[in-house]
Amino acid sequence: MNAVFGVGVYFVCVGIQFVFHHIGRFKHIFAVALTGAYMMFFVFFVRFYFQVYTSAIYPQAMFEHPCGEAIEFLKEQNLGGMYYLDYDQQGYIYYLISRMESPYDFPVEVEMDHYENIYFKLPEEVYEDSSYVVKETSRKFMDKIEESGFRFTKEKIGYYVVYYPEGK
Repeated sequence: MNAVFGVGVYFVCVGIQFVFHHIGRFKHIFAVALTGAYMMFFVFFVRFYFQVYTSAIYPQAMFEHPCGEAIEFLKEQNLGGMYYLDYDQQGYIYYLISRMESPYDFPVEVEMDHYENIYFKLPEEVYEDSSYVVKETSRKFMDKIEESGFRFTKEKIGYYVVYYPEGK
């Protein structure tokens, strides 16, 4: 895919060069206008990419947000059962970050998918007696929880939505 962009840049440059050589006495005005347009669009891109995109469209601090507050909230509720966290790969790392625990003191296994009653990946189906810490961008799984027929209490904590069994 990157080669396609290279070809596109090449033809844009050839087009600019063609226009520049055929406009006669307006070359200086054309060069200034082209440079100004380029700078303006560059500023628009930088503002969008570093402000709008990272905060609203694809938030990614340290690639994942630690869910320590959400786990502490669930532990304060004394729910028992399983806790499922919305991490795609190596979720135990983010769990350690949220607990500020050294990885040398943590019993890490090669394919670690859970620790005690905390699972680092969401299950395929929703269980009535489990709690879920779901990223606020995981709309599909939140819909699955809400359509499951089970009664959950919903709390927004940081970048996560926490679902836990109602009445426990």
